[in-house]
Amino acid sequence: MGGTVVNQDAYRARLERLQVCVPKSIMDRCWDIASIDRVTVASLVEEALSREFDRREAQRGEPYPPRRNGQPSESLQGRSNITP
Repeated sequence: MGGTVVNQDAYRARLERLQVCVPKSIMDRCWDIASIDRVTVASLVEEALSREFDRREAQRGEPYPPRRNGQPSESLQGRSNITP
């Protein structure tokens, strides 16, 4: 079997924990896909977030600016983080 060799310690060292609440229907779909495709829910979420970030940055025409000292850049302050 081919594939990429990954140093598990180096991979884990770059990870951060994220805890979110999602509707049960979304979580059920995650578990269904993960069990059938034999992937982890974490890898499924990581891929989905990465694709969404790429889509939003393409739509915006440029990458989002990095936060400064843990705070959003001045142009983003006061904006809601909830999208309809």
